Amino acid sequence: MKSGYWTREFIVGLFHLITPYWNSEEKKSARLYLAGIITLTIAAVYMTLLLNEWFNSFYSALQNYDSGAVYRGLLRFTGLAFAHIAFAVYSYYLQQRLALRWRKWMTKNYLAKWTGQQMYYRLEMFFQGTADNPDQRIS
Repeated sequence: MKSGYWTREFIVGLFHLITPYWNSEEKKSARLYLAGIITLTIAAVYMTLLLNEWFNSFYSALQNYDSGAVYRGLLRFTGLAFAHIAFAVYSYYLQQRLALRWRKWMTKNYLAKWTGQQMYYRLEMFFQGTADNPDQRIS
């Protein structure tokens, strides 16, 4: 038996847990959030590349005692840093919004399954009263 998290059973269980949300009535907004997160992540990687190039030009200007290039570099850094921070903050915001919407959907979905079709009664009959507070484990 394979040890660790990434066993076949784990991957199949994860797939069954994840796919219902991405195929639910919220799939359009969820996919838009995901596309925004991916786009902003790519933009943040590009900003990191630009910052690396900035380091090269700025420290070359310092080494060459070029005060004009140093001041231009500082102005450029201000713009790059502002853009990088804006991308990171907005990406984090979108991630949190997606997670919150997903959690709300999961709670609503599981509560509907729990309260529908007399599931609580069936669970009580199956476990003969030994299931302790199962309703509190969902939400």
